[in-house]
Amino acid sequence: MSAGKRGETRLDSGLALNPKTARPPEGQSARIRTEKRKGNRAVTIITGLEHAGNDLAALCTELKQTLGTGGSVQGRAIELQGDQRERVAQILEVDKGLRVRVN
Repeated sequence: MSAGKRGETRLDSGLALNPKTARPPEGQSARIRTEKRKGNRAVTIITGLEHAGNDLAALCTELKQTLGTGGSVQGRAIELQGDQRERVAQILEVDKGLRVRVN
């Protein structure tokens, strides 16, 4: 992150946040689901964190390090390798204070 003009903060992803939009809304809820990919591999997908104040790249990096798995940000969703639903839900609820809905 870097500071810009007029109190704006620029995230690594290139988004510019001003003081009004810097905090994600309190009522947002993360939706966690799994998909089966070819080769019968499971992928955990986290969606619902659409607000620009959510730094998905940093959250993805933190989840990958905590869970010891691979993953990436695809659009406004985080994809993690394997079925990580319960562990991701616990991390997001306890550590991040987000509401979570697991499918």
